[in-house]
Amino acid sequence: MQRMKNILRLLAFFTSAFALQACSNTYSAKAIEAWVVDAETKKPLEGVIVVAHWELRYGLEGGGAYQLHVMETVTDKDGRFYFPEWGPKKIPEHLPKEARLKTKDPGLGIYYPKYNAVTLENERSMKLIGGHGDSTRTSDWNGKTIGMKPSGSGVRIGENIFIDGNRENVVFIRSLQSALHFVGNHRGGCEWVQIPRMVAAQINERTRLQKSGNRELSDAWELHTFEREYQCGSAAEILKAYLK
Repeated sequence: MQRMKNILRLLAFFTSAFALQACSNTYSAKAIEAWVVDAETKKPLEGVIVVAHWELRYGLEGGGAYQLHVMETVTDKDGRFYFPEWGPKKIPEHLPKEARLKTKDPGLGIYYPKYNAVTLENERSMKLIGGHGDSTRTSDWNGKTIGMKPSGSGVRIGENIFIDGNRENVVFIRSLQSALHFVGNHRGGCEWVQIPRMVAAQINERTRLQKSGNRELSDAWELHTFEREYQCGSAAEILKAYLK
């Protein structure tokens, strides 16, 4: 009888511990290490800007978003980039209770001049993104090599092939800025301050394209837009080291 009681106590303990883990209101992330190369020559690309962001989703069909953690780095001479582990970090109490990490756990945005920008997410089944999921997150791209294609290489987009490097650039930059939507929503968030290289690079590219006569990014990120975010500090000062 005593043995049975001990077994029941152990079962109750592990069941309770599992329930607490399943209902955890914190997340952590393991370190990410990967390499970026030219997709054609396989040579490493140095100075590639990489942004990682862990995005909580909530609301009707996941329409609400909150950036739990945002990081930025650049590749070294071997094309390697690295993000250290972080956490545990609590889900903010002001968010709806259903706020959870889903496929952008993390989302990656990768940019290098004269190459097509790359955006990546984790693959998650409906079962995995339906609940809280693992409290400690990993990236599908950890330990992998990511290829970037030079702009103007004739990449097929839908039914069209863009041969002109500038036009092709616009398509991929729009995709990158859409993936990093938290930078351009201007609702008082200051997440963009954490990724100054990426923001400045997009402003620089917008300026370059306009000088070449291309106006397709007229609604994209520009310096004066960020200057409106007074509570974030001076955009000119924050970005000056990276603006051309």
